[in-house]
Amino acid sequence: MEPAMSRDVALVSVSIDLGAGRRGVDMGPSALRIAGITPAIESLGHVVREIGTVTAGGFILFGLWTRPVAFLLAG
Repeated sequence: MEPAMSRDVALVSVSIDLGAGRRGVDMGPSALRIAGITPAIESLGHVVREIGTVTAGGFILFGLWTRPVAFLLAG
């Protein structure tokens, strides 16, 4: 079995819960970092670059067909 190719990986956090059926889903990016996703990816031979957190200034709801769709606005 050949070793996997090394890749550059960028981690970006976007903490939103639009359309989620459960509370707290916006905490996912933090939970992954606390659980050690960065060292886990690095242990596979990849280079990890932490981009940080992207925030949205708000959102707009559009009623397309029968389901509303949310579009994030740049913050």
